[in-house]
Amino acid sequence: MSAYAVAIIREIKFSPDIRKYLERIDETLRPYSGRFRIHGGPYENVEGTWNSDLVVIEFPDIEKARQRYNSRLSPPNSAQPNQFSGKNNSSKTISFAINP
Repeated sequence: MSAYAVAIIREIKFSPDIRKYLERIDETLRPYSGRFRIHGGPYENVEGTWNSDLVVIEFPDIEKARQRYNSRLSPPNSAQPNQFSGKNNSSKTISFAINP
């Protein structure tokens, strides 16, 4: 049963290290059979306000999603995923969803 890592990312400052990580992020998903379903891009706001980027990554099951999240896998010489939050970036929210 497919599982999805869903991230809502707000106010990211794209440092050179984060840009390098994003350019190579697919490599970090490959061992867990993860693939992007939504990765930012244009959106149509139909109710309320939205000023964030939405990222949805599909995994074959919840275990693969958890393994990828817990691994903090990162290509050599790039930013670690947890550098998306902290002093220079306001926040991110990550959740897992399971497709029944």
